[in-house]
Amino acid sequence: MIAVISNQERDAHMIQSALVPLEVVHLDRVSAGIDLLEEVGVPTLLIVDLALGEEAKDLITLLAGNKFYTHIKVIVLCDTEEEGASYSEWIARPTSQENIEPLLGIYLAFQQYCLGDRTEHDGISYRALFSQLPLGIAVSRLVKRGNTSSHVIHQINSKLENMLGRTKQEIIRLGIEGCTNTKDWEQERLLLKQLEEQTVTHYSFDKRCLHGDGKEIWVQALVFSLTFPEDDDFHYISIIRDITEEKNLALKANEAVSQVLQGKLQGMGYRSHLDEELTVFYLTNGSYELTGYTADELTGGYGFDYNKMIEPSSYRKVIDRLHEQIRYGKHARLEYEIITKGGEHKWVFELGRITEDNPPILEGIILDVSHYKELERSRLYESDRIPLTGLLNRSALKRQMEEDKKSSEIQESALISINFTPLYETVTRLDHTHIENLLMEIGAILAQFKSESVGVYGPVDYSFAIYLSSYPSRSWLEALGTQIIGQVSNLLFSEHVGWGVGIIEIDWNEDPEINELLHQAIQTSGLASKTHSGRPSIRFYDRMISELIHRETSILRELSSIAASVEDDRLYLDFQPVVSVQTNTIAGFEALARLMSDEFDLVGPGEFIPIAEKYHLIVPIGYQILTKALRFQKRLEEKGCGDCWVSINLSALQLLEPGFANVVQSLMTKEGTNPEAVVFEHTETSASSSVTVVNSIFKTLQDLGSRIALDDFGVGYSSVARESELNVDYVKIDKLFSDHVLTQEPDRAVLGDVIRMIHKMGHIAIVEGVEAESQLDYLKRNGCVLYQGFLYSKPVSEEKALEMCT
Repeated sequence: MIAVISNQERDAHMIQSALVPLEVVHLDRVSAGIDLLEEVGVPTLLIVDLALGEEAKDLITLLAGNKFYTHIKVIVLCDTEEEGASYSEWIARPTSQENIEPLLGIYLAFQQYCLGDRTEHDGISYRALFSQLPLGIAVSRLVKRGNTSSHVIHQINSKLENMLGRTKQEIIRLGIEGCTNTKDWEQERLLLKQLEEQTVTHYSFDKRCLHGDGKEIWVQALVFSLTFPEDDDFHYISIIRDITEEKNLALKANEAVSQVLQGKLQGMGYRSHLDEELTVFYLTNGSYELTGYTADELTGGYGFDYNKMIEPSSYRKVIDRLHEQIRYGKHARLEYEIITKGGEHKWVFELGRITEDNPPILEGIILDVSHYKELERSRLYESDRIPLTGLLNRSALKRQMEEDKKSSEIQESALISINFTPLYETVTRLDHTHIENLLMEIGAILAQFKSESVGVYGPVDYSFAIYLSSYPSRSWLEALGTQIIGQVSNLLFSEHVGWGVGIIEIDWNEDPEINELLHQAIQTSGLASKTHSGRPSIRFYDRMISELIHRETSILRELSSIAASVEDDRLYLDFQPVVSVQTNTIAGFEALARLMSDEFDLVGPGEFIPIAEKYHLIVPIGYQILTKALRFQKRLEEKGCGDCWVSINLSALQLLEPGFANVVQSLMTKEGTNPEAVVFEHTETSASSSVTVVNSIFKTLQDLGSRIALDDFGVGYSSVARESELNVDYVKIDKLFSDHVLTQEPDRAVLGDVIRMIHKMGHIAIVEGVEAESQLDYLKRNGCVLYQGFLYSKPVSEEKALEMCT
C-alpha cells in the first residue's frame, strides 16, 4: 500500500499514475493517516506533505522513533530542495513523472527489505544508490508520435555524466542515438525492440559511445524494461560500465596473435601431448626470446621442460586449469607466470586448441604479456575503493608496497594493522547495519592520518591498515599507535569488544613477501587484541609472534581436518562435575572441549576455540562438540544416571546459525538423548548483542525441555539489567567472586549478595572456581544451590566421569 498524506490531491493522482499497480490512498489530514497506519500490517510507502505543518513533522518523528512502525517507509513532499535536505528521502515540487519515477525503486527496495530479502547494505536508499553507485545509470522511454518514435533519456546519474564527458543536459538532448556509434545503434535498436515486445527480459550489449572530447569509448550496457501503469510508453533502465581499457587490451591481444604468427612479437607457437602434465614436444624459434632456452633445449630431452618453468606455487593450478578448459571447451585460454632461464619473472598468455589429429594434441601460442600486466597493476581503478568507507582496498595496498619494494629510494617502511575481528565474533549478523556504521566511523577517524607518505586502507575482514612508505623511528610508530587507540576507543567504548594495533617494521633489503607481511600484520594485531584487561594494546611483530603465528596456522590446519569428521579423536571432551552445595552429590557435568594436536599435544579451548571462530570453523566444530556431549549423556542414562545433566557451551556464531534449534532437535533424536538432561551454556557478552533474537532461540530450546545457563556472569561488561533481560534457568558466577571469599573478610565479600540477587530474579546460581572448604562453607551459609570447582574434582575423562556418577 502507498499512502499519500497531502492537501493536494493532484500529488496522489500523479503518484498513482507513475508508480506500481498497488493501492494508493489519499488522506488530507495527519490524524486520518495515523488511524490508517494502525490498521496496516504490510510494507507501506508513506508520502507526507510538509505543507501540513507541525503535525506532519510530528508524525515523521513518531514513525522514526517507534519500532512498531519499522514496516513503513517515509518520503516527504516539500516546496524546495533545501526543505527536504534534512530527510533521507524527499520529492520537491512541482511533482512530475521525472521526479516521482525513482519512487518505484525506493518502494521495491523497501518492500524487499521488509519481506526479508535483504541486501548486503540493508536499508540503502534509492537516491543514494542512484548517486553513489560506481556505474552509469540512465532511465529512458520510447515516445511514439503517429508513425514516428524516438528514444528519450529523462534521468541519468552523475557517474554517467563523468563517463561520457558531457553534462546532463547534453546527454538528454542527444539521447541514446546521439551518444552511440551509428553502427552500434543499429544493433541496439533491434535489441530494444525485442525488449519492448517482451521476447527478452533484459540484454547486455558492448557498444561505442561518443565522449565529449570527441573520442570513442567502449561501454557495456545492461538494460532492463520498466513498466508503469496507465502509461503506454515503453520505459527501460540502462546500467552502464566503462570497458574501454578492457577492449583496448583485447584488441592488443588480437594484434599480438597476428604478430606472433608473423614473427613480429615476442612469443612462440607450441604443441603438447594430452598427457597428465601436458608435455610440450614442439616449440617455434621464439622460445629463446621468451624463456632464455632454445626450442631444442626444451623439447630435445636435455632435462628441461617448458611447463617446469611455470611459477612453482601455481604450477599444479595452471596445469589443472588447462585440463579443465580443454576438457569442456576444447580450447585453452589462460594467463600465468613463468620464471625464465635468467631468473626473470614474466607473465604469459596461452591460447590453444585441440587438433583433429589422431591422436589429438594441444596446439597454440604463448605470448609475453608482462608489459600489459605491469600497466594493469600500476593503474588505480575506481573499483579499488571500498564503498563503505571510501578507502582503498587490499589490492591497492599491495600495489603500493610492490612499488616501494622495487624503489631504490625506499629502504624501510611500516605497516600498521588495526584489527576489529571481535566485532564479527561478538556482534551477530543481525546487527549488520550497526557494524557497518561503526566501520564507517572508524574509517573516517583513520582517514585523518592520511598524508603523502601515509596511506589508509580497508576494512578487509574487519581489519584496517595504515601503510607508511617511510617513518622516523620505532618510538614514532608507537606514538602513532597510541594516538589511534585514543581516538577509536572513544567510539568503541560502549561496544565492549576487544581490538588491537599490530605494527610490523619492513626492511625491503631483506626482500620480504608482500602477502606474508600482510598476514603477519593482521596476526600481530589479532594478538594485540587479546589482553587480560580487555583494553586495546599495541604489539610489534617479532620472533615470538612469528612462532605464535606458526602455532595458530598449524592448529587451524588440524581444525580444518577435524571439522570434516565427527569421529576424529583429536577433538575430545573432558567433564567437570557440577555439585549440590547441600548434599555434595553430582547434579550434572559441564562438557569441556580439548584438542590433542599432532604437533603441540594438548591444546586448551581458550586457544583453539577463538581460532575456530576467527576462521569460521566454529559451527562445524561446535556441532561435533554437541554430538559428543549428547552421546555422553546417553551413556549416563544407560549407566542409571539419567538424573545427571550435561551442560554444553555454545558460541554466539553457532547459536545464531540459521536453523540451529532444529539441528539440535535432530541430533537429540538421532542420538536418543533426553532433552531435559541437557543444559546449554552461553556467555553474557556474546548474548548481549541481540537479546530479542537470543531469547527467541533460548525459548525454542526450553520448549524442547532443555535448560539455559548464563556463563561467566560478572566478567567483563556484565550488568544486572542485561542478566534480567535473558531467559535463562541458571546463572554461573565467575571464579573472580569465589576467589574474593579467600582474600577478604566473609562479611565484606559480595558473593552472597550476588547469589541472593540471582535467586530473587528466579534463576539458580552456580558458583565456579570453588577450591577450598571455607568457600563451600560460605556458599552453604548464603543459600547457594550448586557449585563447580577443584574442591570436588578437576575436569576428568569420559570414563572417569561415568565412574564418579555410578
